[in-house]
Amino acid sequence: MRARIGGRQSTIKREAYFVAFAGAVRAVAKMSVMVTGGFRTRAGMVAALDAGELDLIGIGRPLIAAPETAGRLLSGEIELAPRPEDNLDLFHILGWNNMQLERLADRLEPDLALDGAEAAAQFRVLETSIFEALLKRRARLAV
Repeated sequence: MRARIGGRQSTIKREAYFVAFAGAVRAVAKMSVMVTGGFRTRAGMVAALDAGELDLIGIGRPLIAAPETAGRLLSGEIELAPRPEDNLDLFHILGWNNMQLERLADRLEPDLALDGAEAAAQFRVLETSIFEALLKRRARLAV
């Protein structure tokens, strides 16, 4: 994924906020170092790789909304990964992302029209049922 570096340096630096830490890890690590978190632009990813402080870039949230993002970035088809969180209230991001992951786990396409509040409500129901099942299991084991 080598290309001409574009974009303002301040934007790229802010985007790759774990790169300096990754460089310190890479200096002593005996394995490849991957950074996940914050990357959204192809230019930022290329700059981070070219700096030599990491070996791999992980992309999380953009893949939830558009699973084909990595391939499209690598091919140069797109320069910016999707930012579904920009359309959500801060308190709905976790629930929305988790409900999209549930859809993907069920082999369904992401539902980008899913409202943040509705996703948070669905997530609350799901987490409550999981938590209740855990408590029941622990109660049985404690006897």
